[in-house]
Amino acid sequence: MKNNLPEVKAEIYGTRNSNLEPVLNKFNIYYIKNLWIISHIKSKKKMIGIESNNKKDIFHFENLVKKFGIKNYFFVFKDIDKNKIYFRYNQDKTLVLTENELKNYLLGLFEVNFISNPKKGSNEASFFSRFFREKMGKGFVLTDIDYYIPSMNIFIEEKIYLLNKKNGFISYGQYKNFTSIEGIKNNLMLMYSQNISNKVCFYCVELNKIKKKFINEKKWGKGYIINNLKKIDITEILTQKMELELS
Repeated sequence: MKNNLPEVKAEIYGTRNSNLEPVLNKFNIYYIKNLWIISHIKSKKKMIGIESNNKKDIFHFENLVKKFGIKNYFFVFKDIDKNKIYFRYNQDKTLVLTENELKNYLLGLFEVNFISNPKKGSNEASFFSRFFREKMGKGFVLTDIDYYIPSMNIFIEEKIYLLNKKNGFISYGQYKNFTSIEGIKNNLMLMYSQNISNKVCFYCVELNKIKKKFINEKKWGKGYIINNLKKIDITEILTQKMELELS
């Protein structure tokens, strides 16, 4: 019987250049990275998680889970030196697992069967990205969120390209995962940038306010063109935010 499930997305997460991160660092804006959303085409379950063992990151992630009322969440980290994977789902105890044990545990959480489709992950990507690419097979969708800024109470997804120098684009799978979790759906900013005359210009729109048109093209795949981006002064926005925090 032919299997028509899509394979795990082939994006190399976390390896592209960022125009936003240097600006955040310049103004000492604290942010969390390595946030993931997991879904499966045959399951109603959605999960958001963090790949980190940093106590400050974990503290703020736990706060955002409570703030946004997120029901399914996880923590994952691989200790490369000890070759051990630590995984915690919701308030369950932290498990120490092998890659095969983690694969089977996730299959059990989503109540789906494994369908083999081995792919090679990038050495530049994080452990969890490579693990999903190489181990989880077809049907799963793994989506990263570039930043969560606790002081601004906002998620940011950064794109470093524009279509026709004016429109944004978001893939169908990414849009579906972002909008599947209420706390993210209503608090995520899509931020696009391009270099014009050696100056980086930023454009943004809130996810829940985008004006979109569906496309399915060979180059971009299935997704949405976004035609209501607004050009912003990123320095002014961050500076004003810092002044509010210090006042």
